[in-house]
Amino acid sequence: MQKSTDQRLLLLDTLLLYADQCGKEKPYFSKEEMLEKLKVSDNLFNIMLRQVGERCFRQVDCLDGMGRYAINVNNCLKLRRQIIQENKEEGMRREGLSITILSSLLGMLLIILLRSIM
Repeated sequence: MQKSTDQRLLLLDTLLLYADQCGKEKPYFSKEEMLEKLKVSDNLFNIMLRQVGERCFRQVDCLDGMGRYAINVNNCLKLRRQIIQENKEEGMRREGLSITILSSLLGMLLIILLRSIM
């Protein structure tokens, strides 16, 4: 898994948990709340928001330099499922590549052994 993927899932899981605990139909979060929950710097949080995109949240207002965001739970769930599926597919591709490389190496070793015997 890539580091950026971990950050996206971490942010999405935190947003979904916050929305669930909030109990409101249209949950909002403030930037400082998420910074505390995620235990990340302001710059890293901004990067994470850009990686997730604006489908899962939108900035509602900005007071004293700290923004307040609305959470789109349905889009968060869709994006989370998509990221998990992409990670599974990437894992299967890597596993297939590893098997191919291993087979090639074993084939070359077998050829070298057979040539040395003859």
